[in-house]
Amino acid sequence: MQLLMGLGIGSAINVVLGFVLNRELHPDGVRHHFFFIPMQWPALLIMLACAVIALLK
Repeated sequence: MQLLMGLGIGSAINVVLGFVLNRELHPDGVRHHFFFIPMQWPALLIMLACAVIALLK
């Protein structure tokens, strides 16, 4: 349960940070991504998976 909470909280922070950093196109064209996917989407999936597992336990 502690691992799920840690992963869920870390992913939630990463989702918010991803939306903030990818809100605007930067002048140098840099995007914050994870293997060409914006960083908030994998973190959102991890956060939702942790929530579902926690609810099923």
